[in-house]
Amino acid sequence: RLPNQTLSVAQQLQLGARGFMLDVYWKKDRAVLYHGNKILGKRPLLEDLNAIRSFLETHPDEILSIIFESNITPEQMQFEVKKADLLPYLHAQDPNLDWPTLNEMITSGRRLVIFSEKDRGNPYTWLHHIWDFATENRYSDHSRADFDTQYNRGDSSNQLFLLNHFITRRK
Repeated sequence: RLPNQTLSVAQQLQLGARGFMLDVYWKKDRAVLYHGNKILGKRPLLEDLNAIRSFLETHPDEILSIIFESNITPEQMQFEVKKADLLPYLHAQDPNLDWPTLNEMITSGRRLVIFSEKDRGNPYTWLHHIWDFATENRYSDHSRADFDTQYNRGDSSNQLFLLNHFITRRK
């Protein structure tokens, strides 16, 4: 498998990306990003978190979200996020309340929403289990004709909808 992205997070931010899906693993003493196989390339999570902080500092009206396929503990994620000095930007959503408006998030300065695909019973209110808040359509469609809004994961009553809109190649 080749890398899914050839552009860095910083480059993607400059081109208009505001949402990311990142696979994170703990190797030795730090979190690293790769998808599929680390032999094809990995990079320290901290580099991309620093790029995100820099972007948030220079773009005060922008809101970002990250969905991690997290293969690290909540404590390891907290360590990395704190190291990147992102704690002041993190939004913590109460699952019993409606989401704030974009303007409310901008005004509060809490403009980064972090989700994890894995529910590890984490102690951090800013680290949201994605399927407590969102639902999605299938991510394994093999042609454009397969696209529909049939639910895959998450409860259909959740306030957020993740639209998968890519073709998965048959093996």
